[in-house]
Amino acid sequence: MDISSNLDTRDNYSHSRVEVFVALVLIIGILAIYFQTRHHEFVVYDDRTYITENPPVLDGLTAEGFHWAFSFTEKDKTYWHPLTWLSHMLDVQLFGINAGRHLMINVLLHILNTLLLIHVFRRMTGRLWPPLIAAALFAWHPLNVESVAWVAARKNLLSTLLWLFTTLAYLRYTDKPSLRRYVLILAIFSLGLLSKPMLVTLPCVLLLLDFWPLQRCRLGTQTATEQPQNALGWLLVEKIPLLALSAVSVYISTFSIYNYGDLVPVESVGMKMRLANALVSYVAYLGKMAVPVNLTCYYPFPSFVPLWKAAGALFFLLASTAAAIRWFRPYPFVLVGWLWYLGTLFPVIGLMQAGLWPATADRFTYIPLVGIFIIIAWGAEVMASKGKRNTAWVTISLLVVLVVFGVLSFKQAGYWKNSITLFKHAIAVTEENYLSHYALGYTYEKKGMIDDAVIHYNAALAINPREVDVRYNLAILLASRGDYQSAVRHYKEILRIEPSDAQAHNNLGNIFFRQEKWDIAVSHYRKAIQINPGYAKAHNNLGAVMFNQGRIPEAVHHFSETLRIDPGHQKARQHLHMAMALLDSKSEPPASADDR
Repeated sequence: MDISSNLDTRDNYSHSRVEVFVALVLIIGILAIYFQTRHHEFVVYDDRTYITENPPVLDGLTAEGFHWAFSFTEKDKTYWHPLTWLSHMLDVQLFGINAGRHLMINVLLHILNTLLLIHVFRRMTGRLWPPLIAAALFAWHPLNVESVAWVAARKNLLSTLLWLFTTLAYLRYTDKPSLRRYVLILAIFSLGLLSKPMLVTLPCVLLLLDFWPLQRCRLGTQTATEQPQNALGWLLVEKIPLLALSAVSVYISTFSIYNYGDLVPVESVGMKMRLANALVSYVAYLGKMAVPVNLTCYYPFPSFVPLWKAAGALFFLLASTAAAIRWFRPYPFVLVGWLWYLGTLFPVIGLMQAGLWPATADRFTYIPLVGIFIIIAWGAEVMASKGKRNTAWVTISLLVVLVVFGVLSFKQAGYWKNSITLFKHAIAVTEENYLSHYALGYTYEKKGMIDDAVIHYNAALAINPREVDVRYNLAILLASRGDYQSAVRHYKEILRIEPSDAQAHNNLGNIFFRQEKWDIAVSHYRKAIQINPGYAKAHNNLGAVMFNQGRIPEAVHHFSETLRIDPGHQKARQHLHMAMALLDSKSEPPASADDR
């Protein structure tokens, strides 16, 4: 009888029970934190773009929607990630427009990611507690709340799921390399890139894992028994197809953002400023990881970063990297975890920017902080191995930290209940947060709370006077309340900022139309058409002025031109019938202007 084999079996059984128990505790904790989101609403921050005002998504899973998801047609300034679009379509197909149920899918994905994280690192290292600790930090950390409690952050969760499945496929391949197993890696990795280009750094992470914990290659040495396919050169060659897919993904993502006109030029935000903010952000994320308070959905990009702050951040990063390299041989997990963090955060650190780029964003850390959690988890095991007293101290400290993180995460998830609670909190914990004032103003406007909307639109403009979209919303609100003088002032300011804005001229024409100042209205409509000859609404509005002035042939011309440009324009069709009827009748019912 093999007594040692019997003991190994018992030990494995004991470990399995512990693993299952801890996994259940983590799942219960995740549900305790996020079950409240079943009653949450969609927020105006990107949920409109992704779901609530996106016709292809609102139609559910359709052949047309599938084609749209994979096409390069404009998607309201969002980059190309077709698999994410399909996941939102599936949600609508199953649940309709129910934010709570969409968010429950997010919670399910977060649970799966947590369990996969345990499985991946258990399989790679054979250790029990470090993978469980890393997964617990991942599961309950407040920085991950944004990725789970925000419907539009689905891409984070879905891409991470495929990141972990790709890693599992890679582990299977390293056990017994074969073409079929390698093709499986490429297939899953491709799906991950289709959900979010964040996975472009995964080939480099797999190379890190080759050194630790897989030990497929060792720096500076190659033992006589080491297989040729484990030499560093071969491991690099092995990653080339994956890197090629990453390069294609980077090209497609950049092309899609550039094509949609959403890429921020360096003339607007200089490269020195981007680099300074990037250095500070690397350190800031570590600070938020350690003390996750005052977190919110949007942190405004700074107008200035002091030289001392950027230099201090650079010194810290270089010193930390040097220390991690020095400790590589006794503690390889430190360098691997640190490079994981630095490398996976690089694509979203802000050197290339699109849209209204934030200084930092909690959702950006969903994958990168796994590297820091590796350092903490395996470091805790090293400290606990120093003696029973250390074990007790490490265990108590980790439990306290996890409970605190869980409580903070529960509170943070509550802020995502609706747009009002979300953006009020953002304004409370940040400074000069123009986007949150804008979003809050928009939310109040949609709820009919016009006075509150005007207050926050004005607050947004006080921070960022050149923001045209806010001025449009405010001008339309003011005009609807009869405050034409203030509305005209805002439209003129828009034209000062963007002289070729046809819509501003059209809307100015509408204000003068309502005041029956026909000549001024005509001048603005003509200017709008001069800027944009295909502007159907401006043609209809100019035709309406001609109609009210009794210039019926000219009115017929402009109504006909409107319908030529936009055959579905019902108001122009009605106006055209009225104008044609007047050619044989003296009746003259008034025409009306077509607002934005």
